[in-house]
Amino acid sequence: MSIPLTVTSRGQFLDRLAARRTAAQEATVIASRIVVPEALAWWYYQEFGTAPHQIAPRDSSQLVFPDGGRVSHPVQHPGTKPTRSVTKVLDEIEKAAAEMVRKAFLAGALDDPSLLRTAIHEATEEAKRLIVASIAQDLPGSRGPTDPNYPKQSGKLEGRTAAEVFEEMATIEDR
Repeated sequence: MSIPLTVTSRGQFLDRLAARRTAAQEATVIASRIVVPEALAWWYYQEFGTAPHQIAPRDSSQLVFPDGGRVSHPVQHPGTKPTRSVTKVLDEIEKAAAEMVRKAFLAGALDDPSLLRTAIHEATEEAKRLIVASIAQDLPGSRGPTDPNYPKQSGKLEGRTAAEVFEEMATIEDR
């Protein structure tokens, strides 16, 4: 079904509308994402949890536990409950991103795509900040070389909190 429509205008409205249409058709994808490197694979297990599984020493002859216990043979790990650190803040991330993009359009993003690109990048930075804050709440404390129960070479966090490591290592990539 088509509806006949006649548009008349004064001034440069149709010229601006045509320019916007052309710009939209020629526009490249504007995207920004948080990149989580392989070294942060532990985040996935914290976010979604793990089933019970066997663990064994890998880089040393013993497994070392937070209470100071040590074993040199494989043991049964009870699994990890999911923290849902990212899932918990998705609604907040969506609201913040929508507001930043809305403000960019109000500021003239249809005529200046750099405003939208900046808003999307800033929304991704805010998403990372919210994720870091959530991880800090869900996984407090540090583990690694500064913990007297762990040998210097152990500890993926190297004496820092999970949030500090995530903040440092997760990067923002714009396309």
